[in-house]
Parts: sequence; structure tokens; C-alpha cells
Amino acid sequence: SAALRSAARLGDTWGSPGAIVAAGAIWLDGRLFHDSTRARLGGRALEALALSGTITGGIKGLAGRARPFADPSGPASWAFARGIHDERYQSFPSAHATAAFAFASSITAQLDRDRSPLARWAGPVLYSLAAVTAFARTYNDEHWASDVVAGAAVGTLSGLAVVRWHDAHPKTWIDHVLLGR
Repeated sequence: SAALRSAARLGDTWGSPGAIVAAGAIWLDGRLFHDSTRARLGGRALEALALSGTITGGIKGLAGRARPFADPSGPASWAFARGIHDERYQSFPSAHATAAFAFASSITAQLDRDRSPLARWAGPVLYSLAAVTAFARTYNDEHWASDVVAGAAVGTLSGLAVVRWHDAHPKTWIDHVLLGR
């Protein structure tokens, strides 16, 4: 249907490049206008995207799982390191879902840490948008359902880990570089 196709386009775009552009825009806005809260939000999201992207990229290459369009016979087509040089075998986990969930979890967790009133609505909105991204990747025959679940897990855990790490390690070199502290 037209509505499902529109949702799939939105989800695909949000997963890449949307979440990356949004994180960068929030960070840059904070830096340009000397708003440390926005700069920190965007910085945490950029860190979560970098961490989760690195993890997902490594797994994709090594897992070598065939995408649904490459081998429609089923999701059991895996071969060690087959995905290193061939995108058709980089199905597991979904990088789009990883990015969307990394953005959602890092922004939501940081807003919660800051006790921001935005946390009440940001979490449901951002996680819903991430779910639309996961839907899009399966709807468009790019991933199996387990690929987007794994991507959601990597993204969510990465976002939470970044925020928690900064709670335990204030004023790191990362903050110095990203936030000018």
C-alpha cells in the first residue's frame, strides 16, 4: 500500500543518513550557539553511532549472512567472512536499525540523566521512529527480522553504554574534543 511504502521510505532515510545528520546537527547547533546541553546530546549520539557502527560493521563482514534478495530461500545462508567484500552478504545485523536505535537510546538516556522534561516524549517518538526503520528494512527485502532485532540490540546497548560511560568518566578527552571542555 502507499502508506506502507511511505513509512518504509521514511524508515530507510532515518536509518541512514537521517540519524547521523540529526546527531551532527544537534551537536553543531550546540557548539555554534554555546548550548552545552544540545552539544552534549549531539555528541553522545555521535559517539553511540560511531561505537554501534563499528560493532555492526565488524559483525556484518564476519557473519556473511545473505540478504533476502540475494538468497530468498531462507535466512540460514551464513558463511564466515563472506560479507567482507560483498554487500549482498552483509545482512546481519542491520546497520540502519543499529543507527536508529543508537540515536534513540543515547538521546533518551542523556535527556533522562539531565532530568529534562523532553525525555517524556522524546523516548516514545525516537524509539517509534527506530521501529519504523526496522520495519522498512524487512519490508524492502534488505534484511531478515532477526537482522533488525540484532541491530536494535547493538544500537540500544551502544547508546546506553556511551551515556553511562560518560557518567562514570566525566571530563574525558572525548568531551574535550566534542564539547570544548
